[in-house]
Amino acid sequence: MNKAGPAKRVTPPRNLFAFVGALILGPILAFIATFWTVVGFYAPLFGAPIFIVAGIPVFWVAAPRVWPHFGSYALIGIMTNVVAMPFYLWLGRILFDASISNELILWMTGVGCIFAAIYAGSIGWSYRILHPDIYEKDVFGL
Repeated sequence: MNKAGPAKRVTPPRNLFAFVGALILGPILAFIATFWTVVGFYAPLFGAPIFIVAGIPVFWVAAPRVWPHFGSYALIGIMTNVVAMPFYLWLGRILFDASISNELILWMTGVGCIFAAIYAGSIGWSYRILHPDIYEKDVFGL
């Protein structure tokens, strides 16, 4: 009978330099990729508060638990946007007495999911490139 027990889960180590670099480089790369669209040009204006308040803490918690691939971080970005964007707009409606309709909240959440996936995926990709201890056979993380 094998008493070794379950295999220990291998998690990626957290690297502060790579994390901060990815938080700076990832959004820059995503903006360069999407600035030519009208919505993409204004996406940082609406997404930056959510990125600062919700995104950075979520990525900090996810960094040692999720391998930095574009797809996994894009999914984290979508989930964070689905939770944070309606709350952010609802809070703006209450605090500033803004006329934000429920339809606008749904539209901005939906469009925000597209850009959240692009921005968060580029952060995961940048983190993978900048992290000195994560080297696999595919350097670009595709």
